[in-house]
Parts: sequence; C-alpha cells; structure tokens
Amino acid sequence: MENFDKVIEACVGKLEGDEPYASMGWQEIVEWLNIDWHYDSLRRMAYGIHRYHKHLQEQNISNMSSDEIEQLNEKILELKKERVKLSDLNSMLNKKIREQSRYENMLECARDIARDFNQVKPLLSNPPVIRSGNREGLLLLSDWHIGLECENHWNKYNLEIAKERVSFLKQRIIDICLHNDVTKLNICCCGDMISGIIHNNLRLENRENVVEQSIIVVEMISELLSSLSTLFKVDFYYVVGNHERISQNKNDSLDKENFGYFILEMIKYRCANLSGLTIHKNNIDDEIITFNIFDNKIVATHGNNFGNLNTYIPKLTSMLGYVPDYVCVGHLHQHVENTYGKTELIVNPSFSGVDSYAKNYGLVGKVGQKLMIFSEEYGKECTYNIDIGGN
Repeated sequence: MENFDKVIEACVGKLEGDEPYASMGWQEIVEWLNIDWHYDSLRRMAYGIHRYHKHLQEQNISNMSSDEIEQLNEKILELKKERVKLSDLNSMLNKKIREQSRYENMLECARDIARDFNQVKPLLSNPPVIRSGNREGLLLLSDWHIGLECENHWNKYNLEIAKERVSFLKQRIIDICLHNDVTKLNICCCGDMISGIIHNNLRLENRENVVEQSIIVVEMISELLSSLSTLFKVDFYYVVGNHERISQNKNDSLDKENFGYFILEMIKYRCANLSGLTIHKNNIDDEIITFNIFDNKIVATHGNNFGNLNTYIPKLTSMLGYVPDYVCVGHLHQHVENTYGKTELIVNPSFSGVDSYAKNYGLVGKVGQKLMIFSEEYGKECTYNIDIGGN
C-alpha cells in the first residue's frame, strides 16, 4: 500500500489548515502523494483519519507525565510557528506573483496601443540642430490632471483648455531655450499627469475614464517631445504620482499598481523613432529621478511620499546617501523655491489649477510650470516661472 504516513499527514494538514496542504485542492494532494485514488474518496476518508488521529493523540497524552506533556507542547508550539511562517511566506509570494502579473499585463497593453498609434500616426523627427552654446535647460512637468473638468471663480479647466496650455507652454519653452543658447533640455515629468480616481469628487469631475486619460496625456507629452527634440537634445525622466494610482485607497494599492507605468511605457514606444530624445530609467528607485547637470546633482520626485516642505530634503538625503544640489517636486500645487542648507528645494506649480478638492482645502495657487537655465560656469543661472493662463 502507498506510504500511509504521508497520507495521514496530508489529510490532517488539509483539515487543520496547515501548509502546504491548506492551499491545495484534494486533486492536487492526490497528485502530490502520487496515489491511485479518486480525490473524492480521499476527501471522505480524510475526516475519519482526522478523528482517529486526534483520538490517538489524546490517548498518548493521557499516558504521559507532566514533563513529557510540557515538552510535547513546546514542540507543537514550535511546529505551529514554522507552519505560520510557511503560510506567511506563501501569502507573500502569491501577492508578489499577482502584482508582477498585473504589472506585466499593463505594460503589454501599453505597448499594443502605442504600436497601433504608430501605424496610424507615426512620430518622426530629424536630429536636433547643432547649436553653439554651453547651457542646459531643466523643465519640470507635473500635475496636469488630464481628464479633470472644473469651472469655478479661480479656474476653468477641461481637455481643450489643457491642449491650449500645452501649446502655449511649448512655444514659451522654445523661445526661452533659444534666447539662452540652450543645447540640451532635461525634462523631469514629476507625476499626477492624469486626474485619476483617488478622490470621490474626481469621479464626478472627470470627463474621461482613467485609461482614456492616460492615452490622451501620452499623446500630449509625445507630441511635445517630438517638437522639442528637433531643436534640442532632449533627456526625459519620469516618476509616477499619487493620482495615477489604480486603487482609490492608498493602503490597498500595491507599488506597481499605478497608471504612471502604463503612461511611461506607452511614451517609450510612441517616441522610439525620435532621434534627438533619450528616455532614462531611474537608477535608484522608480519614484526618484537622479542625474547631473554639469556638476550639479539633481533629484526629482512627485513629493507625496516624503512628507512636507521641511522633510523632503532630510529624507531624500538620508535615502540617497549624499546631499543633492537641487530637489524638484510637484504635488503641492504651489510655487516654492527655498534653500535648506546646501540644497535648493524647487516646487513646481500646478498645470491644471484649482479644482473642487483644492478649493475645499484653500489650496489656491497660480497656474504654471518651471524652466531653469544652467551653465557649466555658474550652475543655475535663473528660473522662468512660465505662467500658462488661468489662476
């Protein structure tokens, strides 16, 4: 007969919720034991085996001394601890597998959509014009909240207005960079490029669903990159924001469950043929951009995970292991430039302006984006606060 000890162990483990048997079906257990039984026969037999197993345990205990019982209880406790550890490990691995599968499916979907767009409306550009000059630009893009529609005393915003603002912003970027003899433009896209669904009021104020919002903003960014990369060498960096989160509840959201990754993947494939564009991967963490402009250490992030104005620099310095020269963030919907020790904090204002959520918290700020000019000799020479209309 088959190894009956293993059969007993499997039946008892299944009914008492012990791993690995608890997460296995009866047919899986039959296959795992390699026995020629019908799974339903094993299932019915398991209840009798379990009762008899408990009876034997009780009989053995009644004939044992108190010291032996204590030693047995200690062994049982240790065994239960190990089983809990195994169960926790199983749960963690299953969670990781689910997260990775959803993430990979999302990226594949982004690639498929981008390929379809490339067939209908390919983006092509000539190499950037070679210009004399030793300056670089640093452009911050953040908080576009595409998909949002609002109209109040302080702001009117919808998709058509967003497109008008991008068109105006593009021309201002070109004019400023040409005026300053910029040869290379570094672009940090710092998140919240779509409106998303993280606040209840957004479900009412959003015109498009989250996937449509993502596709629209990809086209807007890709066309902007296409235009700029014919005039300047463009280096593009990207981090996700909290508004791109798939789940409304932050505590229920896994790290990779964010439409920001969908947006970035689609941009990569939409802009694959732009010869003047380089899209960079974040080396340290998906949510932290790090690079140098000449000898200046630049760090950029969305800003929702690092506290407030007073904690951004200490937290990032501790995480990175060095002191950056400039830390750039979005998220706060306000214009701020301040110095903390040797580091300058630069907060990008909102592109979309005041919506009902911001209004209810008194967060009324000027609409705009920031463009900074750097030289090798002087570092950051100036900041252009580009007013793009609205309030």
